[in-house]
Amino acid sequence: MAYRVVADHIRTLSVAIADGASPGNEGREYVLRRILRRAVRYGSEVLKAPEGFFSRLVRIVVEAMGDVFPELKQHEARIGDIIAAEEASFGKTLVKGIEKFKKAAQDVQGRILSGQGPVAVLQYMGLFSFLFPGCIYLVGHIWVSIRFNSVDGRGKRFDSRC
Repeated sequence: MAYRVVADHIRTLSVAIADGASPGNEGREYVLRRILRRAVRYGSEVLKAPEGFFSRLVRIVVEAMGDVFPELKQHEARIGDIIAAEEASFGKTLVKGIEKFKKAAQDVQGRILSGQGPVAVLQYMGLFSFLFPGCIYLVGHIWVSIRFNSVDGRGKRFDSRC
């Protein structure tokens, strides 16, 4: 399944960028950013792909779809550059988010981590919008999916009241 997620997402992003869109913070741009981040997470966590793998897939999309959608061929370099920059930016955001989480987990009073710290870190990382508002219990599942093993590994637990 992860291969299909990555393949579908690189096609979507390549066509959208060739059509003039680009990842950003609002509207359709934010949707593209979320698509890219999901694909990069799947590729790195599930497929164990090396850093920077996603932008290198643009060439394959252009080869497969360039005759049908000639804008892909015309804008191949721009598409690759935009995706590479977003991929690198997301990597930096993840590193900073992990640092913030580790600090929040370290500073926890007692042995229960309130939802405020994790939610703030998820918002910073651009991942909070995947959650239903108000239910901190779901934050724990996001942490596990991002492989924050320190949540369980150090005996800390989340306040899971919604």
